[in-house]
Amino acid sequence: DTDSEDCTELLLSRKRDLEKFVDGVLRPAQISAERDEESVRSDVRSYSELRSFVSERLQSRPVRAPASASDVAEEEAVVDLGHGAMYCRAVVPDPSRMFVHIGMGFHVELNMEESLSAIDARMEFLESEALPRKVQRNAAVSTDLERSLSLLRELKKF
Repeated sequence: DTDSEDCTELLLSRKRDLEKFVDGVLRPAQISAERDEESVRSDVRSYSELRSFVSERLQSRPVRAPASASDVAEEEAVVDLGHGAMYCRAVVPDPSRMFVHIGMGFHVELNMEESLSAIDARMEFLESEALPRKVQRNAAVSTDLERSLSLLRELKKF
């Protein structure tokens, strides 16, 4: 009987440890992995929209380049100040140039043609490297969580 009680107590202790691990580690890791994957997917969508915008601008621009900087028409734009949370109006003095995020917090001022190249390179990186890593991490965490929950269901039978 003592061996049986010791075994039951050990099993209950392991079950509590696994519940703590699931709630304290795996569930937060799953939320983080899902958020990270969605963030990269959002970046891909944003770069795709930017690419379309730049392509349209290139197709609609005048054939003749302005003779001087004073010939460039200013444009008004709405600028995102913080991850889609706040916007402001801005005057763009030279709409033929733009700042493009190239990764790791770096932005580079480029003309429209250069912007397309930078956007394509960034999208290639995101789609071929960053996104697959995030998808793989999300899948691994989800698998670990499912296995742990399955084990907990089995342990509840005892």
